[in-house]
Amino acid sequence: MSDNEIGCLGIDPGSRFMGVSWVICNENFTKILHAEAVTVAAVSGLDKQLRKTHDDRFARLELIGDGLSKYLNGKDVRYASTEASFVNPRMKSAVIPLTLAISKATDVVYRLYPTVYLRWISPNEVKNAVGVKGGNKKEGIAAGVTTAFAEFGYTVDLTGLSEHALDGHAVNMANIKLLRKIKGV
Repeated sequence: MSDNEIGCLGIDPGSRFMGVSWVICNENFTKILHAEAVTVAAVSGLDKQLRKTHDDRFARLELIGDGLSKYLNGKDVRYASTEASFVNPRMKSAVIPLTLAISKATDVVYRLYPTVYLRWISPNEVKNAVGVKGGNKKEGIAAGVTTAFAEFGYTVDLTGLSEHALDGHAVNMANIKLLRKIKGV
């Protein structure tokens, strides 16, 4: 990356699956030059094995943290964002693992990029940034993410991305649009 290119990180937090988006913008956030997203996972046979220890949630969070660290290795990040925690009326206790996942992501970001502030963005701000109304249907998020990237002159490839990775892109778009507004662009 050159000095006038800016790396932006977007995180869709989760204690089993974390969506991560890394986007490179030009210095005034008018163009996107590169975008990629992955899903960091901490599942499979591990859950059954860990239930016996009562530490399954924290062991998964460690795996998520390790996966996030490995993915970010060598990437330049100057701005970072995560979807904020929220209470789902159907699963009220889910806010606890969500908040712990945000804490783990914050720990990794601050360890790797000590001067980068990790901005929390509300779910409504994320949906508004990609033009999604109502629910979180994967098709709606994909269409919204595609349109949001097109506004920056970039054709994003969403082939094979999970809903978590798509949501990571949506979080990143919300932050980049906010940064544009702050810079008066």
